[in-house]
Amino acid sequence: MEQQEKHIPITELVSTVYCEQKYVFDKAYGDVSPKRVVEAAKAGTAEHSQFESEGRAGNRGDSRCFVATHIYGSNATQTNLLRVWRDSRLMPSIAGRALVGVYYTISPTYLSLLRKSALLSRLTAILLDRFVLFIQR
Repeated sequence: MEQQEKHIPITELVSTVYCEQKYVFDKAYGDVSPKRVVEAAKAGTAEHSQFESEGRAGNRGDSRCFVATHIYGSNATQTNLLRVWRDSRLMPSIAGRALVGVYYTISPTYLSLLRKSALLSRLTAILLDRFVLFIQR
């Protein structure tokens, strides 16, 4: 019989690092945390889930990545990597923010062209694949 993989919630994993004795106690006797602690943990878990679904660090209010979303999908590893790269490498500098602004101005039009042309989409995918490999190094 195959053993089914069990996923450990991040809060459980962090609790082992944060307080090993509390983790052992909770496993043995159940979690007896005060209601406010339980509510704070739920809020933190919800916030973490939202962050995880956005799939990136940095400016969490801006998940735009038009071209990569079209090529890879909105939650694809490549799209999320490009978002992190944008937030960590481009957004801290004036020149980077200007480049991002130009991208946001041009990309909706470019996206409409991608939707009409399979060839342009494929060429863009090839270029994006190479760029993703470059920023992964």
